[in-house]
Amino acid sequence: MIHLFNYKDPRAIIFDKFRSIEEHADHPLASNYTQAQFRLHEQSQLCYYQGGDKDPTLFSTIYRRSWWPEGAYRVLNRTWQYPRVEKMERGFHDHHYEMLFSQIKWCEAQPNFKIAFISRQKNHRMFEFGIKLLQKRGVVFEQGPKVWVCQGKEEDCHQQVLCYGDLSVFDNWWKPPEVRK
Repeated sequence: MIHLFNYKDPRAIIFDKFRSIEEHADHPLASNYTQAQFRLHEQSQLCYYQGGDKDPTLFSTIYRRSWWPEGAYRVLNRTWQYPRVEKMERGFHDHHYEMLFSQIKWCEAQPNFKIAFISRQKNHRMFEFGIKLLQKRGVVFEQGPKVWVCQGKEEDCHQQVLCYGDLSVFDNWWKPPEVRK
C-alpha cells in the first residue's frame, strides 16, 4: 500500500526514522539524506510503500522549488529502498509503479499542474528502458531536455529528465547566467 502525506502527518515520524537510517548507510549518496540536505518540510509530499503490517520498504517524495515554473513537480525524488538489497537501476517493480502513479495522481489534482518529472544526475540510461515499461502500463513519459534542478555546480544540478505532461514548461526553465542564450 502506498502512503502519500505531508510532513505534518504522524507518518512523517516513520518516514524520518528511515531517512535517518539511509543517512547513516554506507554508500556514496548517504549525504543526500542528512537533515540539512533533506528537509521534510520542504517536500510537497512524502511517500512510502508498506506491504501489510511490515516496515515500509520504498521511500520517495514529491518536490518542487519556488523558482521552477509554476506547476512543475519532481516525482520519485530521493527514492531509496530499505533494506538496501538490490539496486534501483535494475528496473521498476510493481510497488515502484504504484508509487509513481500515486504521485502523478496527486500532481494532477493540483490546480496549477503542468508537468511531473523524474530527474537523475546519472543513470539516465534507464530512462529509455523506463519509457518502454511505463508505456506498457499505459502512462506516456518522454525524455525531456537536461534541466537545472538546483542552482549549484553543473555536475550536480544539470540533470536528465523523464517527463509526464507539458514539455513546453522547460522553455522557461531557469538557467545560470553563463549558459543563457
